[in-house]
Amino acid sequence: MGKLVGLSAYLKADIKTGSRTIHKAITKENKRLSELAYQCNLVIKEARIGAQKEGRDLVLIIEDLDKVSLDAADEILISNPAPLADLECKAVFTAPIWLLCNPRSAVLDNSFRRVILPMIRVKERAGGPSREGRETLRNILNRRLDMEQLIVGGSNGSAFTLAIEKTGGVLRHLFEVLTTAATTADYAVKRKHRKQPRITKGDVRYGLDQLKSELVRRLGVLGLPPEYKEEITVQAMLDRLRKLAKNPRRMDSDLINLLLLQAHAVIEYNGEGWHAAHPLIAEHVLSLS
Repeated sequence: MGKLVGLSAYLKADIKTGSRTIHKAITKENKRLSELAYQCNLVIKEARIGAQKEGRDLVLIIEDLDKVSLDAADEILISNPAPLADLECKAVFTAPIWLLCNPRSAVLDNSFRRVILPMIRVKERAGGPSREGRETLRNILNRRLDMEQLIVGGSNGSAFTLAIEKTGGVLRHLFEVLTTAATTADYAVKRKHRKQPRITKGDVRYGLDQLKSELVRRLGVLGLPPEYKEEITVQAMLDRLRKLAKNPRRMDSDLINLLLLQAHAVIEYNGEGWHAAHPLIAEHVLSLS
């Protein structure tokens, strides 16, 4: 009990100071997953007390679980979900799309509430721009950023329009591109290549090219789950993407399509149940034709 109380007081102090000692203490004190979950709940309880004093509730969000290996995702979400499911607070976890299309995915309903968030479409299925989707993206960013000060032309300028068109309604990608573009603009000012630190269309294009390189690299390193022995070539995926880039449609959940969804090469617009190649991937595959 002395060690437990000591650790509890230790965590209280560091929650207030915001230091990294909490991480070190948990890593040192825990050798088993159950022990780690127990100590995490101690931290969560203290954090909830702090949040409640401010009149707020605590929501724990763990991102990037959708990027872990399929074996690891199966282990922590399906085979042994208790450490995550039993955390004593509201929590949001991401998961690989593969798990949701896996026959064992029904097990998730025993421990979690599954929610598939629809991508915000920037184009209609017929090919024209989606005014509703683009306005939604503008509203999201305008609530978080001063778009008029951040980007040339503001949220109605050509730079922002290019950013939302080429990221396909994937908010994570939109934020990533704008972050890269902002860094590029800031660097240009420091190098005295320009006077105003505002994002230009060229900065956005640079951010898009960086993201496109990352998305294309993923196609070459995708691995299959161990239960599948057949090998899927990159060329087979490129052929599928080329067809989808020209004709967005509903795709079946076959092996190739699941891999493409996992790599963000394909976007599923859940609200209407159809799929499209990511605009940057579409650029790539059509340039190879």
